[in-house]
Formats: sequence, structure tokens, C-alpha cells
Amino acid sequence: MSNSLSVDAQRTADSAAHLDDIAGKLEQAVAANRDALTVPAAGSDEVSVAAAKTFNEVADSFEDQVLKGVAAIRDVADVIRTQTHAIVGRDDQVAAEIAGS
Repeated sequence: MSNSLSVDAQRTADSAAHLDDIAGKLEQAVAANRDALTVPAAGSDEVSVAAAKTFNEVADSFEDQVLKGVAAIRDVADVIRTQTHAIVGRDDQVAAEIAGS
């Protein structure tokens, strides 16, 4: 088993940026298509009103869940950036210590 770790900081930064891009596109798609998910009642009868209400509640729930997913994707991107920064910083610190020895 190896006890070494190799991190390509540029690739991890690119990956985090790609995740941010995906999150942004999902967020834009939800916003752009929100009206398409809203259903007016087909009539004023109880069944039509109830059906539209239920569908719209599901659409609201869908939007909420997608936005939670977007936030989670952004959280992952932030963790990737933070951990990469910490690893690179520690690597630089160790390199400086070795050079100073």
C-alpha cells in the first residue's frame, strides 16, 4: 500500500469550476422553465381545481429539490477547492521545510 498522495491542483480546480457550471445551468433551466410547470385548472369544478393544485404542489417540490441539489453540487465544488488548497499549501510548507534543512 502506498502512503503518498498526488494532487493535480489545476485538474481539481477545473473539476470544481465544471461542477459550478453544471449547478448554474441547472439553476437557469429551472428558472427558465418554471412557468411550464405551472398548470392552471382546466375548469372551476372541484376535481379540476384539486388536480391543478396537486400538480403545482409537485412542481414546487420538484423545484425545491432541484435547488437543494444545486446547492449540494456547489458545496462539493467548494470542498474540492478547499481541500486542494489545503493539500497544496501543506505540500509547499513541507517543500520549504525540506529546502531549509
